[in-house]
Amino acid sequence: MSTKFVTEESSHSEYERYRALSISAVAALALGVMSLTTLLGVLADASATILIVPLLGTLVGFISLRKLKRHGDELTGHRLAKIGMICSVSSLLLGSGISRYRYATEVPEGYQRISFLDLQPVMGRPDIPVSPTALELDGKQIFVKGYVLSDDRNSELKQFVIVPDMMQCCFGGSPKLTDMMQITINTGQRVQFSLRRRKFGGILHVDRRFKDRSGLQGVHYYLDADYVK
Repeated sequence: MSTKFVTEESSHSEYERYRALSISAVAALALGVMSLTTLLGVLADASATILIVPLLGTLVGFISLRKLKRHGDELTGHRLAKIGMICSVSSLLLGSGISRYRYATEVPEGYQRISFLDLQPVMGRPDIPVSPTALELDGKQIFVKGYVLSDDRNSELKQFVIVPDMMQCCFGGSPKLTDMMQITINTGQRVQFSLRRRKFGGILHVDRRFKDRSGLQGVHYYLDADYVK
């Protein structure tokens, strides 16, 4: 009986040895771990597009588990794929819930939410440098989010430019004129450069004149901000 046990144990070990570790299972686990870190970005109010990571992790985990079920005699890694998928699904659900709640509650009363997408000019109309939506909002209270773009990264700032993309903010990108908004804070509050997205509310002013793109002579959009967060 003892000999039989050893034989069966040895056979099982040999069987496990010749099964290949599923690459998709490893990928699912890696994406699951990355998905957990995206929650930090969601809490820091990063763009909801960051949730593409747990969404991708969920998809890869599902595909991996299906593949392992069909080829269980050839592949191993079921536990890795399952852990990765659980992390991705949990991060996706929790991150989506936080994002939806913030979106529903973050705009102060009396302000209209806009994004930089609303500020882009109409394609095929080179005679109009700004968007029709911006023209309609000229002189009205708006709420917008963006990243502080400033060469002075140590001082407290009263006037600065915000951009929609962190890459432009941190790595010296060259944003379009309609991807910039000059903020002037009209309260005693000041901000410093940081990697997190900030929220601003105030009166939007639109400069309809054409600008010298090569020299970045001013921007089209200005905000007299009385709300900063």
